[in-house]
Amino acid sequence: MKKLIVILLILICNVAISQTGFWDKSQTVTSGFVDKNPSFDTKRPYNWGLADFSFLIFERWSSLNSSNICVMKFGYDSAFGGVQYLTNDNKINKNPSISYKVLGGYGNTFTNAMAVWEVYENSRTNIYGATYNDNVWSAPYPIDTSSGNKTNPYISYNSVLTSYFFYSIVYEKDGDIIYKNFESVLKETWNEFNLTATETENCRNPKVISDVAWTLPHFVMYEKQKPNGDYGINFKRTTSSYIWSGDTITTTGNNKGTYIANGSVNTIGIAYESNKSGKWGLYATDYSNYYGAVYQSSVIVQSPMYNYRNVTNFLLHSIFTDYMGAMNCYVRQSVSATKIMTAGPSFTNFYDSLTVGDSSSKTVITLGNGVTRSNNYYSYMVWLVYDKDSGGYSSLNALGKLAIISGLNLIKDEIPSAYSLSQNYPNPFNPVTKIKFSVPSLSSPNVSIGDPVVLKVYDVMGREVATLVNERLQPGTYETTFDGSMLNSGVYFYKLSTGDFTETKRMILLK
Repeated sequence: MKKLIVILLILICNVAISQTGFWDKSQTVTSGFVDKNPSFDTKRPYNWGLADFSFLIFERWSSLNSSNICVMKFGYDSAFGGVQYLTNDNKINKNPSISYKVLGGYGNTFTNAMAVWEVYENSRTNIYGATYNDNVWSAPYPIDTSSGNKTNPYISYNSVLTSYFFYSIVYEKDGDIIYKNFESVLKETWNEFNLTATETENCRNPKVISDVAWTLPHFVMYEKQKPNGDYGINFKRTTSSYIWSGDTITTTGNNKGTYIANGSVNTIGIAYESNKSGKWGLYATDYSNYYGAVYQSSVIVQSPMYNYRNVTNFLLHSIFTDYMGAMNCYVRQSVSATKIMTAGPSFTNFYDSLTVGDSSSKTVITLGNGVTRSNNYYSYMVWLVYDKDSGGYSSLNALGKLAIISGLNLIKDEIPSAYSLSQNYPNPFNPVTKIKFSVPSLSSPNVSIGDPVVLKVYDVMGREVATLVNERLQPGTYETTFDGSMLNSGVYFYKLSTGDFTETKRMILLK
């Protein structure tokens, strides 16, 4: 993996983490029910397509033999609109996955969404779906009710097709991995492939992603059983020609919990759990579309003291960084407690922790792609939702983090002789200001090949309030816009850092 991840030392893992007020919002989403397994819309490379609300999908159980699939909307400020049942029967409906499409880049409303899940009926498990179109959810319809057991469905938008109604769906079927190209309005399968028909090993837990750059519109990863009973991770890929090829991501140790994370441009981020170090740790691998190569696996976080699982990440939309993105959350389990951990671009940079149960807690966490406010993509809310058991019930709870970003423009491509950070203008400002900085050539002093340029904003207490830039940049002079509309009046500091260079300047927000 390219530079991506700083290996987390055991010493750092042992540091006690406490609440730091990282989250801007906190609320109980549901109560008085047994609600489990929440999931926001599936990830996409660098999160293209922001909307003014997002769907959360989850399971609501009424008994051990009866559960339904529910959805609710999340806006910028809170969950709203109430719970809507996609199913309403006495069957076991579980393992939902949801994806959506919007008209364009930022601040748009939904054009179409589709959900998939598994249903136990007629002594076998089938795959069903529902379509959100013209502001209405359809009744459930079958996707695969053929013989055999079909489980663990996962859905992603299909970027290669210009229609807003096409999705890629994958699921297990009696130890094989099935891929469907599905039209959500007509409710029709356009293409179907058994991706592992020639493989005798048991395969499970598939994930699919569609690269927004269209150079690799279909990428599927899955877990494949090894001779000793453990599982490795493999992938299949194809262009729009649907001629599939594949290879191995990792075969070391036992692996599970495979997760597609946001990657940088033309790169797909892959995260997974592995016991290769003795305890269950989190690892990541990048796959490059351009080079058709899997980069070496790197440690996200592991320790002899804890088990880790359920990693999920969020990437700033206008900043094309590597997999680690801007925010990362995961579950840490010890002999005494289960905690949700929040980290920044590096897992060594802990922000927050939240105890959600004892060591047996099965809590599931999901991190959304961000929700805009009033079509202003300079600020949006990132929601984390988790389930927590208490008194025989399982409630859904949400934490929200405000993300303030801006576009980055190259305003002069003449090569500067050194790094520089200019005073923001106007200053004082209300609520928008511009910040200009220069990046020299790689032969200049204090320049290291591959180092990202990082521009962040802090309050007077030293708390980070925004990441404006975090990417590798070509030499030139750049300008970015900072929007402080969601902040209080006061003094703030902005800091440019890369390699051996660091510079900080002061600015004033007056409202």
